[in-house]
Amino acid sequence: MKREKKKSSRVPLHLAEPEVSLGGRLQQMFAQRPILQGVGIGVSICALFGAVMLVSSWRGRQVKGIEELQEGMRLLQNGDATLAASKLELAERYLEGGEESYLTQLALFKLGNIEEKKGNLPEARRQYEASVDMDGPLKAESLLAVARVLALAKDDSLAVSYYRKFLEQYPDFPMSEIVRQKMGGG
Repeated sequence: MKREKKKSSRVPLHLAEPEVSLGGRLQQMFAQRPILQGVGIGVSICALFGAVMLVSSWRGRQVKGIEELQEGMRLLQNGDATLAASKLELAERYLEGGEESYLTQLALFKLGNIEEKKGNLPEARRQYEASVDMDGPLKAESLLAVARVLALAKDDSLAVSYYRKFLEQYPDFPMSEIVRQKMGGG
């Protein structure tokens, strides 16, 4: 006795309507192959769980970075520059690459400020320049800080180039007129 092949009502994926999205094609595939439905649900649950874990891990880093930043600022106000620098470096690591990059910029700016007060001008310059390289609300102040540190280090020509860069990028900034006068263009 010969068995006849049953005609399938499934539509091959490559013949599916071109307007159907990838998600729609996957739904068609799952609907046509009941065995895949269980696998698809399992994979979907695993993917969702992974995404939730990733988001909470990222969020935890952001919260920890903000806490370290606040503690560093508090210590800085209380005069403990060494411990403040440590907390601000931790904050920078936690906040790196996140949406709140302006907080990383703030941490870098404050680290530059601490190093400048300690007289460590090369490190202050490095921190300020890292702050300049970020897009954020402290970019103008960071440019001025680099120029100031360079002037303190007696690198006048490079300091002038930073003052010029500041004036080009921020001609209407409140400090612009003072910088113009300092450069003799008042």
